[in-house]
Amino acid sequence: MRQISPAGIDLIIKFEGYHTKLPDGSCKAYLDRLAKPHVWTIGSGLTKGVHEGMILTREEHDLRFRQELASHERAVNRLVKVPIAQPHFDALVSFAYNCGNYALKRSTLLRKLNAKDYDGAEAQFARWNKAGGKVWRGLVRRRKEEAAIFAMGTMALFDDDAEDDPIGWVADAETMPQKVEESGQVTRTQVAAGAVAAAAPAGAAAMEATPPGTWEPFTTLAASMGAFASSSWQTVLAIASVCGALWLIGSIQSYRLSR
Repeated sequence: MRQISPAGIDLIIKFEGYHTKLPDGSCKAYLDRLAKPHVWTIGSGLTKGVHEGMILTREEHDLRFRQELASHERAVNRLVKVPIAQPHFDALVSFAYNCGNYALKRSTLLRKLNAKDYDGAEAQFARWNKAGGKVWRGLVRRRKEEAAIFAMGTMALFDDDAEDDPIGWVADAETMPQKVEESGQVTRTQVAAGAVAAAAPAGAAAMEATPPGTWEPFTTLAASMGAFASSSWQTVLAIASVCGALWLIGSIQSYRLSR
């Protein structure tokens, strides 16, 4: 299961703060009146099991903080159905920590993300800037930073060669029509060309053993077909066949002349 990074934790602490701090470093519960309904909160935005009058030492607070953070990590891991990079995850956990797992689950942000609309999901952060029906500067700043971190994730996901096309795009054949033959791979054209090279010496020997003018029609045909040899392996095979035929005819002609 993916976990939030130290940078992601720093982001949450930056905006959540540590309330209400007592002289010995512990913290005391307070009532968050902006939440609907109001909720008792302590330290860095902790709400689970918090009640009026609760006091936590710093060590107790930090342990509870990690436990609450884990619940949001599990939610993001469960709800996100597409590949994401670490900055994506950090931004989403910060969002869920602040707005709640249920808000993330029901959000257009998540719907767009799971539709692989990463840019559309990024734009949704800015909408979550209200508390108690009022726009708050702190929430505007938080959503802006979360969106910026989310954008870093998108850049990493698409630009990192190690990701090996995590989005699963399929190349359009019409945009990549050329066929690239890898070096070291023996192709059918190369095999046919080898056959031509092997037949050429025998054909030449047969031509030398026959009267002048015998081969003129064949050499003219071979020259014409040779002009197209580089464009088709079928043509190369045809030339090989012609050379073979030349050799056979030359052998027969030589045999007749020798009698």
